[in-house]
Amino acid sequence: MHVCDPSVVRGDFRFNDRSYKFALFYTGAPFDISKFNQIGVAFSNSLVSADWIRYPYPLIRHPDILMIGSTSYIDKEKIGNIRDPQQPFGVAQPTATSVSGGVVLLAYTVGDRYGTRAEVRTVDLSHLDKAPQVSTYRLITTNGLIDPIHVVLNNFDMTYDSVLDHFYIIRDGYPQFGGTSPDFLSRSVELASISAAAMWSNKTCHYNWTSWRRINTVQLSNAKRIHNAGIVRNEWGGLIKPIKVMVSDAIESNNFYTWLFSKRLRLIQLK
Repeated sequence: MHVCDPSVVRGDFRFNDRSYKFALFYTGAPFDISKFNQIGVAFSNSLVSADWIRYPYPLIRHPDILMIGSTSYIDKEKIGNIRDPQQPFGVAQPTATSVSGGVVLLAYTVGDRYGTRAEVRTVDLSHLDKAPQVSTYRLITTNGLIDPIHVVLNNFDMTYDSVLDHFYIIRDGYPQFGGTSPDFLSRSVELASISAAAMWSNKTCHYNWTSWRRINTVQLSNAKRIHNAGIVRNEWGGLIKPIKVMVSDAIESNNFYTWLFSKRLRLIQLK
């Protein structure tokens, strides 16, 4: 139905016997609900081009989402009521950093019957004509992250600091449900960093995030909700200093269109 959450990185990618400079990872949403998401990828040699060449299959699938044979289509006859709350959110909200050549470190959000969590995989797209080489997933720890209600790592953006060999993330805080709409959006976002080794290890309990900064809605005029933050990065997904983040904010209102059309993007430079 639509695509969202794009994350673009530069590398050396090959698909359909052609080389590409840029890969765009995105959430593919098949229905008008936040369910059954899977992650796709497309390629281009220009960031100003509207012509992205789409890989026709989900790159990161969710095992609970049944497909029709080897096609890219969901088997609706087997999944039943798509609006059932027990249906999986799927995999979505990708954030990518280049490693070397066509190898990318890809992190994303997972939501299913086991809860909400963050995973990371190594993806090799240097010879996609054969098949994408996707590693098994590794969980990303939540140790050290701070939240006054409940710590959940989701809807985050990531960047690599090659000087300190650390990864930084900016993530949504946990929402305060039950208030005025949009109560599913958070009131703060958190900037944190962790040793790069944590992204390559299956023993995530050995690592902790260092929380650097929280951006709260009180720092933004009139806004009551803040979400979907992204870090300004270079074309390889690397950190640029001083750190700048983009955030979306909104006011609160019981009128759906009032808060929806109040959303604004803001660029914030952190000191």
